[in-house]
Amino acid sequence: MAANVGPSVSLTGGVLRVSDRTANIHPTAYDPKVTRYAPLDTYPLTLLLDKLPKGRTFESRTFNWFEKPFNSLTGTINDVYTTNSFGTAVSTAKNAGDTVYVNPDTAGYAKLRNMREYDNVEIYTDNGKKSVRGYVTAVHLGSVGSSYFSFVLDTNDTNSVLADTSLYWTITGRGEEEVHELGDAITEHETQYTNYMQMMEEAHIISEAELYELSRIEEDLKKDKELDSLQRLNQRRELAFLEGTKRLIGDRYYTGGLRWWLNQYESGNLIDWTTDTTYSASTDTVTNGLLPFLKRFLLPLRQWSKPGARKILVCSQTVRGILDECVLNAGMYQIDYNTNKYGINVSTLRGLDQELDIVEEPLFNNNPAKKYTVYIIEPELIARATTPYGALKRIPWSGLDDAGDNYKTYIKGGWRVVEGYQFRRPGAHAIIENFGRDKS
Repeated sequence: MAANVGPSVSLTGGVLRVSDRTANIHPTAYDPKVTRYAPLDTYPLTLLLDKLPKGRTFESRTFNWFEKPFNSLTGTINDVYTTNSFGTAVSTAKNAGDTVYVNPDTAGYAKLRNMREYDNVEIYTDNGKKSVRGYVTAVHLGSVGSSYFSFVLDTNDTNSVLADTSLYWTITGRGEEEVHELGDAITEHETQYTNYMQMMEEAHIISEAELYELSRIEEDLKKDKELDSLQRLNQRRELAFLEGTKRLIGDRYYTGGLRWWLNQYESGNLIDWTTDTTYSASTDTVTNGLLPFLKRFLLPLRQWSKPGARKILVCSQTVRGILDECVLNAGMYQIDYNTNKYGINVSTLRGLDQELDIVEEPLFNNNPAKKYTVYIIEPELIARATTPYGALKRIPWSGLDDAGDNYKTYIKGGWRVVEGYQFRRPGAHAIIENFGRDKS
């Protein structure tokens, strides 16, 4: 007889058990739902950018705007001398009627054209908060190093203000003769700012086999891939807004972000809490010194703010917790006998005639470089500009083309946006590094 070529007989006795069955009779089970990770299990999709107003549409990838700063009729001083040749600096107290020669520094020189003969002037020192008053007898405009105005004291300089450092001058008024002609005029000019539009895009791609292959999970494969690439694009956009460096490489345009803008125009608004001694002391601790530091730091930013506008403090979950702890430690709460739950979740800080909204940026929670970085922005002073073709665009899927040279075995799509950022009044914004770390 021929050999048995069919399946072998397999027998077990007794109760049929799962383990007795032929392999793969009982398949393992699969949950078809996919748990997708996202910051805070949400899809913030440019939390920061959504807060910014939409700016103008420009017909060029290079766009410009103009600002005219407030002319405060005040300036900074390099030093005060006994002669107009700057041979000897004032080192002792001067008396009423004495004449001195005031040399402005570079910043003060730019404002010297505000001053005229017979202007009343106050000279003030930041060391000890003292001042002396007098009037101007002459103004000499040369180079920065040779310019001066001659100043006659009204009273004795008993505090030796003129011999001090950190000096400023302010025009406090003037009087005209009964018969006079209209004096020389000055013209205040605008300042031009420039930024670039940056083209950013993200692609998604699926092979023909993957598109139609049986899958154990529930998914709209095309929709899921579109969402993934949109997330990546929006992360690029947000980090370009905060950290982008303005540059032009060939025909690649890069937009300047907040940090670049502050580096160029308001470098004093880039500060490291751990090394700061301007707004805090080197002995300050996080829990006892961080809030006072923040209030002092915000004060000079206030002068650049738009009336009625609110600033937002953008931070990580770590910094948010530190702020909660600082407020709690400051004693801004009350615990009674029946209290069985206490704590603070701070969303707004008040003080210095302004409110600062605290916003947790989910992307920072997954980025070690941003864990202790704080961005302080005033959204009303920042706009997202674009081009006529630059709005966020979905690039449709294409592919699986059977026509000769166009033959493809995959489909591809993507997203694209062209935008740049206008930062008005740069002094209203700031970046604080190492916010909440121990002092160095």
